[in-house]
Amino acid sequence: MKKSGVSRTTALLSGVIVVLLIFVAILATNPMGTGTQQTIVTTVQREVTRTVTMQVTATAPPGLGATTVKIGILAPLTGPFAAWGTQYLEAARLAVEEINAAGGVHGARVELVVADDRNDAREAVAAFQKLVDVDKVVAVAGLINSALISAVKPYAEQYKIPLIINLGGSVAFSDLNMRYLFRGCNPNADILVKATADFIRERGYKRVSVFIASYEWGFSVRDAAVKYIGSLPGVTLTVEESQLGATELTPHLRRIQANNPEVIITYGNPPAGIALTKQGLEQGIRALYIGGFYPIEQYVSTLGEQIYNNVVDLSCVDRNSREYVSVATKFYQRTNKYMEDSGVWGYITVYRIVDAVKHTRSVDPSVIADDIRSRKYRNPMLVFPMSYTENGEWSEPRLAVLQFERGDPGPVNPRATWVLKQIYITKPLTPFIPEK
Repeated sequence: MKKSGVSRTTALLSGVIVVLLIFVAILATNPMGTGTQQTIVTTVQREVTRTVTMQVTATAPPGLGATTVKIGILAPLTGPFAAWGTQYLEAARLAVEEINAAGGVHGARVELVVADDRNDAREAVAAFQKLVDVDKVVAVAGLINSALISAVKPYAEQYKIPLIINLGGSVAFSDLNMRYLFRGCNPNADILVKATADFIRERGYKRVSVFIASYEWGFSVRDAAVKYIGSLPGVTLTVEESQLGATELTPHLRRIQANNPEVIITYGNPPAGIALTKQGLEQGIRALYIGGFYPIEQYVSTLGEQIYNNVVDLSCVDRNSREYVSVATKFYQRTNKYMEDSGVWGYITVYRIVDAVKHTRSVDPSVIADDIRSRKYRNPMLVFPMSYTENGEWSEPRLAVLQFERGDPGPVNPRATWVLKQIYITKPLTPFIPEK
């Protein structure tokens, strides 16, 4: 039976071949056949073209020319600034997941390429170069330490890559020719101290001490404090300085205590700011301690009941907005952590970069930088619009002053027994203009 089946199949194939050969012979000798042959070939070519076009459309969105939009996250994931860096990264990942779930940007997926700066300038520069040269990112974001920002900035300008920092606020790396470096959630020290001076003047405080660390950020805070707070009518200002990384601050606090301050500004030494507040309160210095952009959970766990009535924090975030409550709730469900300023800024920065890609239909970093520099971007979670001067400074800066109070924060931080109450928003402040 098998042999008979094979024979019938062979005979059938032979018949088909003979018919095809006769058909080809007719086409070769018939003038009308030539036209028919061309028609067949043309039809096949059109089908091939259509297939190729469909494949290109599927892999390269129109006007974008890329299947993936890569954003570099260069942040401190280890070392003294890791609490800020990890919060930033987790929020950036949340934003990417939301964007991709909604279809990406012009059909392209968004991807984060992550590097740890290790709080080391050489590591930061090497990581930045890899993100640009090897990973081909459209922008880099997340740096905090002012010294590292100063080291990376020339490469951002050289490669024309937008570098959106997180919390670095020194004015030392700012200049009139800066085009590719953009300020982060906290504005520079000049603006931060202007906001503090506005609050001090509003509340009528007269005796102020500022504590700084011996590095670029601390020096920027010192200089701005002398300029804006020291010049307030009737205000006496003192400055105390320690080495960066110092943990035993009692001798410095004794000198501060001698001035009987009403206000102690601690954000000039971010790594020691919370310890400084704790040691000062334990030493009996009853003043209002003004921090800025510290890890809030660490603040509360370190100070305990002393956090109430003694501490205020400066912030770029409008915690009263519905958008903040919604995003912070998702962030908590994802991480079991309260969404702080670094988290909000990491989340918004990703959306801003993607918005620039969407608006310009380009993955050219210099085009994206131009869009960030020239087009105002509003997000209800911020107390000011994300808009910049020509040299990457905030063009419409203002800050919120927050006070810790007992209460139920709801789904943004369900395990907590405290809330951050917004007690003051500064007036719009004059943009910072770098010196020549």
